[in-house]
Amino acid sequence: MKRQAGYSLLELLVVLTIMALVATAGLPFAVRALDVQGIESDARLAASRIREIRTAAMDLQQDLRLTVSQAPRATLVSTDGRSLELGSGSLARIEGSTADGALVVGWDGSISGHLVISRGNRQLRLRQRDAYGPVVIEAVQ
Repeated sequence: MKRQAGYSLLELLVVLTIMALVATAGLPFAVRALDVQGIESDARLAASRIREIRTAAMDLQQDLRLTVSQAPRATLVSTDGRSLELGSGSLARIEGSTADGALVVGWDGSISGHLVISRGNRQLRLRQRDAYGPVVIEAVQ
């Protein structure tokens, strides 16, 4: 009787078990990488939106305000009527600004306060380092 080339069912099960173990071991790293990518994407979008608001404020020659709404998802709402919804799982807050918690973008290009975006235990701060400098994204320690 001639044997045919191929793999037995037992060999295939052993290989599938090893692949499942490797995938399970790598899952926490993959989830963490997706969280990091998500919060960084939200921060870049928010920085872009703040730059747009600053341009609109300078064009209109009036201060514009940016507030945060948390329901049902974190949303940045500006007085020029536009909003930006952040990704699922991201939270946002405005610190160091006016008493009502709004980020004021001045018609002269200045920004009061800063925006903090968080997801899990990671936080990113968007702020203006210099009085009229660019919006920068930095990790919060």
